[in-house]
Amino acid sequence: QGGTMRRLTMIVIGLAVIYSTYWFIGATQTERAMTTQLDDLATAGWKVDFTKLSTTGFPSRFDTSLTKIHLESPDRKTVWKAPFVQALSLSYKPNKIILALPDQQELVHDGILFDIRSTGLLASLALAPTSAFELVTLTAETGPLTVSSLDNFVFFISKGIAALRLANPDQNQYDTYLDIEGFTLPDGVRDILDPAGTLPKDFAQMTIDGTVVFDNPLDTSAPTTQPRPTQISLKGMTITWGTLQLSGQGQVKVDSLGIPTGSITISAQNWRIMIEMAVEAGLLDQGIAKTAQNMAALLAGDNDELSVPIIFANGFMSLGPLPLGPAPQVF
Repeated sequence: QGGTMRRLTMIVIGLAVIYSTYWFIGATQTERAMTTQLDDLATAGWKVDFTKLSTTGFPSRFDTSLTKIHLESPDRKTVWKAPFVQALSLSYKPNKIILALPDQQELVHDGILFDIRSTGLLASLALAPTSAFELVTLTAETGPLTVSSLDNFVFFISKGIAALRLANPDQNQYDTYLDIEGFTLPDGVRDILDPAGTLPKDFAQMTIDGTVVFDNPLDTSAPTTQPRPTQISLKGMTITWGTLQLSGQGQVKVDSLGIPTGSITISAQNWRIMIEMAVEAGLLDQGIAKTAQNMAALLAGDNDELSVPIIFANGFMSLGPLPLGPAPQVF
């Protein structure tokens, strides 16, 4: 019996040594993967600084933390700072990761400092178990989130979720989804759009469902290949603000300069008020406002809902036959 116990003890010790070795190797590979990504960013021209990289969680987890991280874009126009970033995974599912972000972050863009404060800001992602670790799914969610600049309110959302899912690996095609509740604009912007204060303070809903095709996959090579969208399909969109509602669907192709070509059909509920708001905000010139109203009335008839395509062609965009100016660059 004593010999049996000794053998069992040796087996248990052997298994413990094997698992400990597995955990140590896994932790080392996890840190190496994060270090590689940071090195790739540096190779792409980013300035990367952090205080410490460490992994804890033995025996069942890989909890890898970066502390006091500082990233600066190659053009030095964008800087992001955070006290920490954590990548959390189960030791037996290392390709499924949860990214935990702090409640306060700093973002500087074009010399403007933005203070970001959030509750429950998390992202979960699954990577393909291959050497390229291609992104399979990504889901980011947050509770109340506020962005302010120099003590001036920028915007607030009460709840949000964004998702990305690999739909066709051969074409680098990803399904996308965004759902935001309680979206609040700065008072100054709301005063421009709604000077009479007839609309609620918050947007009730903002939902966007679509598909994006990239020129390169979203994998470990992304920092150096810098994937860019080549096609964007809007399967559905709903933006609700009081009695106003916008919905839309369509598709555009994007060239190497980021210029879109295609059309997005927009349906507007209570379109007359929207035209008035566009004039008040300076988005629509007063000189062509009457033409826009007459054209919209012709298209909509007696209905409060108007459907009209926004057409992107030759670097310009138009609302049906009405020119709107240069098309925005996608990147």
